[in-house]
Amino acid sequence: MRFIFFILILFTLSGCRANEQIIIENDNVDLFIGEVYELDLKFSSNKKYQEKDIVVATNIDDKDILLIDGTTVIAQKEGTCEIEIHLKNKPNVRAQMTINVMNSLELKSKNGLNILYVGKTIELEAIDHADKDNLGVTWSVDKNLLAIVVDGVVKGYNPGTITVTATSRTNNVSKSIELTIIEEIPEEVVIENYINKIEIGEEIQMKAKILPENAIQDVLWESSNPTVARIDNDGNLLGIKSGVVTIYAKARKDKKITTSFDVEVVVNPIKIFESLHVERPFARNVTTYGYNPDTREQMVYGSVSLFFNDSLNSVEKIVPINQNEYTGLKANREMLKVAEGFKKIRTGILHEETKYITYHDTGNHTPGANALMHANYMESTYNVNDRARSWHYTVDDKSVYHHIPDNEVAWQGDSYEAYAMSIGIETCVDFGSDLYATWQRTAKLIANLLVKHNLPLESIKQHYDFSGKNCPQTLRRNGLYQHAIKLVEAEYLVLTELKDYEISFTSLDKEFVDNRGRVIKLPFVETKVGYIVTIKNNEGYNKSITLYSYLPARSS
Repeated sequence: MRFIFFILILFTLSGCRANEQIIIENDNVDLFIGEVYELDLKFSSNKKYQEKDIVVATNIDDKDILLIDGTTVIAQKEGTCEIEIHLKNKPNVRAQMTINVMNSLELKSKNGLNILYVGKTIELEAIDHADKDNLGVTWSVDKNLLAIVVDGVVKGYNPGTITVTATSRTNNVSKSIELTIIEEIPEEVVIENYINKIEIGEEIQMKAKILPENAIQDVLWESSNPTVARIDNDGNLLGIKSGVVTIYAKARKDKKITTSFDVEVVVNPIKIFESLHVERPFARNVTTYGYNPDTREQMVYGSVSLFFNDSLNSVEKIVPINQNEYTGLKANREMLKVAEGFKKIRTGILHEETKYITYHDTGNHTPGANALMHANYMESTYNVNDRARSWHYTVDDKSVYHHIPDNEVAWQGDSYEAYAMSIGIETCVDFGSDLYATWQRTAKLIANLLVKHNLPLESIKQHYDFSGKNCPQTLRRNGLYQHAIKLVEAEYLVLTELKDYEISFTSLDKEFVDNRGRVIKLPFVETKVGYIVTIKNNEGYNKSITLYSYLPARSS
């Protein structure tokens, strides 16, 4: 009887071990794609089982969602998966759990809207929960003709529907968002900062908006007379010369949607000289071109103002007429073909019209090859027996020589247009002379000729423009021709807008800058120098301004 009872006890104890249970603290787990999860399994008996004794399985339909390796679970695809866990040798000891696999990327617009307007931008935000190393995402859009995306910022160009995709650099998982691009039609252009006056040399940025506000904010600006005031694509309005101009603001998408306003450009003499001030005059080596030797190099100093405070110092040295059958007649092409063969320095043939001013240089950098020397050369036997070249003016650093009347043909420029329609000016490049003073004096002469013959600034030509010859060579090859034109513009501005004013410069540092504004010497260290500009007229205007420039240190 005792034996039977013992067997019963053993059977009962054995039955207790058969009630072993798998304990799972969290039976519903959320994972992101690519995330690795280690199953945390405990048993009611507190017994430690080896991984080989545990079986983890999924439903056959969910096998793509999870990758299972022992008790390690790797999330692979969005979805919900039920997994079953049991002991290999005790299949009745089992448990179940649910794993939800989610996209590791969250993608949304920062303003919460999925609407974008043509010409506007919308910012998208991508949060990658799998990105532990801050690798970020890449961006793409399915329709590049409608929009572009850069670093999550989408700009619409044409109406339609687009799909923008962010792709994780961590696990190559993607997330997409659909955006609708809408085009608003312009209805009205509104000026935000109306003005009715601007000073010469003053610049004001005009602002305009197109209504409705979500229409493309692309404004086209225009001036009715860019010679009075010009305005660029950004709305920067610059006063050029006195007068009244109409400024137009148009919707580029539909130029019929427009508004306009009138602006008067007024003279402020002090403002003009502020605009002509040179804060840092240049000091540089300039290569001149000629012969014996082919090149020479010398240091050239600029000026503290684009305006040259000096007189022309003009000398009339008119060449006598070489009488011929065409003297006094107006030029034509056939006439000049014949007349050029006469080798007459001054034929007395009249311009067909005076339309251009031609900028040359002498190509002679021999020391002493100044304006007087070239005036004498023009009438020399050597010139007559060679090509019998002639031109109207020669300019050096001290004076201007006038050789041929402005309205007559001169043999310069190597083309009919130059001969019959232009006034030729030779500028000296003689070594050791003040080249910059020559260029400023030339600018003053050209400005006077523009006014005298009622020509626009655009009428200034280079010898190169007529024949392709590399002339004026020194200015062109040193990259200074456009600077020479700026000097002309400065002289023209003062001559036309301040013709009734008296202007004077007073240098405050005469060791380095003279009263003409010319830098005559460089200091040993960078130095601040000043000069006073005084402007007055007969109507009681009398004002002065002190301006300062910085001279570079001389090279050792």
